[in-house]
Amino acid sequence: MLHELTADNAILGDEWDFSKVLVHFRAKSPVIVFSHVAFGDNETNELNHSSVLHDADDDSFQLWTAFQNGEDGVFQPFPKQKWIDKKCHGILLSQSGSNGGQPV
Repeated sequence: MLHELTADNAILGDEWDFSKVLVHFRAKSPVIVFSHVAFGDNETNELNHSSVLHDADDDSFQLWTAFQNGEDGVFQPFPKQKWIDKKCHGILLSQSGSNGGQPV
């Protein structure tokens, strides 16, 4: 199944809006997460990494990612505040053809 990614698919709200991402995740929409800052506890360096939103609720979120060594895995849940701290935003993928390629 192919997915189409366009700039219009971006879930961007005020201050990296986690609540908007959560609405789409709960509706079973696949969400790619871009983090602009490394996820280590005290890290502040720019990273620009992409992951897949694996799980989320009102207080936390969990990411699946592929690692540079070829392995993959699911991170332990992060508190919601880390979404803001690590400058994350989500990209909503829409199924090509299911809605004419328009953002869902």
